Amino acid sequence: MADKSVAQLLRRMRQEQGLSLRSAARDIGVDPSYLSRVESGTRNVTGDMETRISDFYGLDRDMLDLAAGRVPQDIVEIIRRHPDLIAELRRGYAS
Repeated sequence: MADKSVAQLLRRMRQEQGLSLRSAARDIGVDPSYLSRVESGTRNVTGDMETRISDFYGLDRDMLDLAAGRVPQDIVEIIRRHPDLIAELRRGYAS
């Protein structure tokens, strides 16, 4: 099963832009049934399709990664090198 957070994000983006599922699918270059499965959370978005969809909606790919619970690799490396940032991030989030 795909991530519901990504599904909700993409559905919200499409609706905020006032697009029907069919027109968004056409503009992205995918079958409407594929986009429907992505938006319902039954299909994952990966690779080239992730790029096409994020470009279409004007989303940074990192936003899709975060919505899917994936931390961008460069951020993982930064935290590995500076583990003290974890506590700082938590303090900033709590305020």
